[in-house]
Amino acid sequence: MAAIATVFQQLLTALANNTLATLLLLAIIAGVGVLVYAQYRKDNFDLRALIVDPVTKQPSIHQIGQLTALVISSWGLTVLVLHDKLTEAYFSIYMAVWAGANTLDRFLTLRDGNGKDHHNDEGDGSSDQH
Repeated sequence: MAAIATVFQQLLTALANNTLATLLLLAIIAGVGVLVYAQYRKDNFDLRALIVDPVTKQPSIHQIGQLTALVISSWGLTVLVLHDKLTEAYFSIYMAVWAGANTLDRFLTLRDGNGKDHHNDEGDGSSDQH
């Protein structure tokens, strides 16, 4: 129990000494609160969409990976900002990885014929040949 109290005390000390970290923590708590509120108050909002494939309605390793990567990379970017180590190179790499990953996923989905746009272009799959 003493270890938990020590960790909690260290956290409070760190937050008291760093206004940006405190504001970030409050923003995260508020954001999660808004998402939970929307989940329970709106019929058309579903947090499961963050990890469930919209087509198969099953957990998607891609969706889970995207969410995990977003959390970890954003945490890393925040640490760099808090320690005044963020450079243009780090930020550019961060943005390039996210843009590149989504672009690659979209390209592979369309190439394999699994994308919505692909199905919309071909209609119901029937041919107009007579």
